[in-house]
Amino acid sequence: MVRPSGKEAMLDAAEVVLTEQGAWRLTLDSVAEQAQVSKGGLLYHFPTKDALLQAMVARLMAHATERRKACRGEAADAAAILKADVETALLDEERDPQLCAGLISALANCPHLKEPIRSFHESRFSDLAALDVDQNESAVLLLAADGLMLMETLNVSPFTKEQRDALVQTMLAMA
Repeated sequence: MVRPSGKEAMLDAAEVVLTEQGAWRLTLDSVAEQAQVSKGGLLYHFPTKDALLQAMVARLMAHATERRKACRGEAADAAAILKADVETALLDEERDPQLCAGLISALANCPHLKEPIRSFHESRFSDLAALDVDQNESAVLLLAADGLMLMETLNVSPFTKEQRDALVQTMLAMA
């Protein structure tokens, strides 16, 4: 088993603090304690909480981009791209709704940290713009998947598992 780098281990620890204790408990002290490193060691990599949050968001977006690419494989047609986006948003077993909810809470006070997220979504929609598809219908499909994912992240979805599964299958069929 490959051990994560010190920096990666610290980001893992920050995710644990965020998901288990909430955004209000995400401090440099709590992350250092969780990572079992000195605060000075943590400060070497992340001099501020803002720097830590930036790294967390960047890593989350990089992972989402990798999963999206892996899901669509070598296919470059509209159906493969749309299906990959729906699957990545709603069927990805690696997605951690608690982590996403914690980051949403943490980002509420740091608007400048939203740029990598906006950039990720911009790239999703620009991929579709280059294809011969109805742009509005494609956007509605992606927005529906994102909306369901957000409802689940915030734990406010009104859908049963069966209803959710039917919605996801409908979205995949539409893609």
